Amino acid sequence: MSTASFQYRAMDRAGRESRGVVTAPSREHAFRKVAELGLTPLSLRPARSGRLGSRGRVKLREISQFTYQLQVMLEARIPIGQGIADLARQEENQRFREVLLDIATHIESGNTIAGAMEPHRRVFGEVYVETVAAAEKSGTMARTLEHLCEALERMEGTRRQVMGAMLYPACVLATLYLAVSFLVTYTIPRFAVMFEARGVELPLLTRMLAGLGQDVRAHWWAYLLGMVAAALGARHLARSKPALVERMLDRLPVLRSVILGLAVSRFSRVLSVSLSAGLGLLEALALGRRAGGRELRGRDVVRLGEMGGGREGAPPGVG
Repeated sequence: MSTASFQYRAMDRAGRESRGVVTAPSREHAFRKVAELGLTPLSLRPARSGRLGSRGRVKLREISQFTYQLQVMLEARIPIGQGIADLARQEENQRFREVLLDIATHIESGNTIAGAMEPHRRVFGEVYVETVAAAEKSGTMARTLEHLCEALERMEGTRRQVMGAMLYPACVLATLYLAVSFLVTYTIPRFAVMFEARGVELPLLTRMLAGLGQDVRAHWWAYLLGMVAAALGARHLARSKPALVERMLDRLPVLRSVILGLAVSRFSRVLSVSLSAGLGLLEALALGRRAGGRELRGRDVVRLGEMGGGREGAPPGVG
C-alpha cells in the first residue's frame, strides 16, 4: 500500500501547539497516527513533495544528543515512541524535529527503531542505522547506544580539531592569494607603464605578469566563471572518481597523513561499536570500510575480510 506525507498542526495535553509530518496511506490513517501520539489534530494537509527533511541540516552534535537521550529512555523503560515524540517537540532544528516525529509515528505503529530510521539514512548515516538494527537483534541496544554516543562525540571533537588546525593555513593562503592578485592586477601594470614611458625595457617575466594583470582587469568575469567551473569540476570528479582523487591526495605529504589518520580513526571506532552491537567480524569490517570514507583503504579492508575464509565472525587465521 502506498503512503503519503501529511503535515499536521495539533495541540498537546498541556495546550501547546505542535507541528510535524506523518506518513500514512490515507488522510484518516494520518489523523489516527497524530491522535496516537497523544495530540489533538487541528489541521491536516498533504505535505509538498520532498518536504520531509528538506530544510536545514542535522548536525552531528544533535544526533549525538538524541542518541544519549534514547539510551536514557531505554534504561528508564520509557515508551520509545512517546519519548521520541516528546523529544521532537523540544527540538529546535525544524528538519530534525520532522524526522523524529516521523520516527515516533512509525514506532507507535509497531515498527522497530531501526525500521523507523530506515527512511532517514541520509540523516543518521548508513552505519548508524545498521548498527542500531544489529543491536536490536542481539538485545544490546542500550550498551550499543552508549558506544555510539561516545563515538559520535569523539568524531565531533576530531572534526573541530581538524577545522581549527586548518583555519590558520587557510587564512594564510587566502591572504597570499589576495596579495598576489593585487600585485598582478594593480601594482605590476602601473609600474610597467611607468618604466615603459621612460624607455626602460622590462624583463620577459615582468611583461608577462603585466599583460596578465591587464587581461584580468579587462575580462575578470571570464576568470571568475573559470574558477567556478573548476570548483564544480573538482567536486564532480571527487564524487564520480574518488579513487583517482585519493591517489592525488596520497601524493601530498601533509594532507596524506591527516586524511589517512581521520579515516583510520573512523574505521576503528565504527568497528568497535559494530562488534559491541553483536555484528560478526565480516559485517563489522564492511561497516567500518564504508564509514572510513577512503576507497583505496577500503579495498584493503575487503581483502582482510576475504582472508577470514568466509567464516562469519571469525578473525583471519583463527580456527
